[in-house]
Amino acid sequence: MYGSPDPDAVASAMALHELLRKITVLSGCTFVATEPIVRQQNVEFVRAMKVDIKLLHQVDLKAYRLIAIVDAQPTFFGDALKDVHPKIVLDHHPCTTVWHAELADIRESYGALSTVMTEYLMAAKVKIPKRLYTALLYGIKSDTNNFERDVSREDISAYYLNFARANRTIDPPDRVESNSRTLSEIL
Repeated sequence: MYGSPDPDAVASAMALHELLRKITVLSGCTFVATEPIVRQQNVEFVRAMKVDIKLLHQVDLKAYRLIAIVDAQPTFFGDALKDVHPKIVLDHHPCTTVWHAELADIRESYGALSTVMTEYLMAAKVKIPKRLYTALLYGIKSDTNNFERDVSREDISAYYLNFARANRTIDPPDRVESNSRTLSEIL
């Protein structure tokens, strides 16, 4: 993931991991970002989703046989990837430069990559865990700014599918204050 991961990037990475786990032999998976998470609601989201994200400088990418980029494109990383070439690139941001990946799916008309990942999971008939439905719901909700940005019909459909199956009242773990808000209130 590029930058400080937001719910859409994290949910999309979780979805790709679940998809690969179900359709291939996946010996392990490491979630990596170029920057630490800085926004408190994103920190709480990642904690609630129980995702461990390492920083790019802490990981030797050459040790992995499959590199995937979600919610970004190779050129976003500048020299950070060096001579590492991702095999999978999934994004919804406009493509502005030329790059190559074995599987590239860039859907600029979608408001969130979580929508694309919901479609992939449904097409593969993967049994989606409740936590992943929850992550995808918040991914769509956050990247479309509660549907105040341009969205597609697919975003709305994926949102309602995830909404019906998500844990919408999930509280971040280890809440300290008794007047803390739920994750849904934060996002």
